[in-house]
Amino acid sequence: MDEFQWIDALRRALHGHAPAPPWGIGDDAALLPSRAGRCVIATDLMIEDVHFRRSWSSLSDVAWKLYAANASDMWAMGAAPTQWLFSVGWPAKPTQADAEALAEGFLGAMQGWGAADLIGGDTSSADRLTLSLTMLGERAQNPWVRHAFHPGDRLWVDGPLGVSAAGLALLQEDACALTTAEQKCVAQHLRPMRTPSEVQVEVRGAIDVSDGLVADLLHGARASGVRMRLNQTLPGRVLLEDVAKRWDPQPEAIHARCDAWQLGGGEDYVRVIGASEHPGPGWTEIGVVEAGAPSVFDERAGERQELTAMGWNHFRAS
Repeated sequence: MDEFQWIDALRRALHGHAPAPPWGIGDDAALLPSRAGRCVIATDLMIEDVHFRRSWSSLSDVAWKLYAANASDMWAMGAAPTQWLFSVGWPAKPTQADAEALAEGFLGAMQGWGAADLIGGDTSSADRLTLSLTMLGERAQNPWVRHAFHPGDRLWVDGPLGVSAAGLALLQEDACALTTAEQKCVAQHLRPMRTPSEVQVEVRGAIDVSDGLVADLLHGARASGVRMRLNQTLPGRVLLEDVAKRWDPQPEAIHARCDAWQLGGGEDYVRVIGASEHPGPGWTEIGVVEAGAPSVFDERAGERQELTAMGWNHFRAS
């Protein structure tokens, strides 16, 4: 049983006490009906040696990324962060320096992802460093949800894809003498930063790219009951091609590595939306939505190829 099958099994076992989207499990964040759907809430967990390694991530880096992951969920619902709660489990007695390092990361992330007020949380001892953040946000328009992609929509993304995955690959290799392009990838993996792109048209379907582009598009396709086709060059490709040369300069190898990063890398924290018109500056078209069995196809090379669920899955079945 993989991660998403397990979540669905838990939802079904709760016998009506875990409602479907938009009021419950199944979107980037949940709407709160007690406030007429204007308030959304999301949570993320980061565990040492699962989500990060202390050998390359400082406490400030981890705090920054945890805040960004939650804020990305807010943005994917068409909302902005307003308040958050933070809980942490420490493997050793924390110090004032630890508190200051976490604060530095949170404050840095707020500059790009939107500032919100810390209103509570919890602390505990733990076998390994464990951090959890729950964020509340407020939306000003109709909610964006992953079950509302419609045939005829075009798919748009508001940032580069695969950059974080390339940065992770460099960290895992303990690469040194990094080029400017490689430094950008590492920085984006450790401290993801985005500039919110204004949306000037109606948006219905939306999802953030955290598990990987194909995996997240499949979430949207299955929730909406549609087929999605990638038919445009994915943003960030030129940067990644420069980085991929470190491993193998052959064009075929560069192409394969860049595709792996962009289609399955994860932790891009950009939004994919469905809209019939160009949403505005900062958005790039990557594909279309059409009627059909829930699936994702790649037509960028001119031939149609169905893509499987590339991307991160904590409980992936063997």
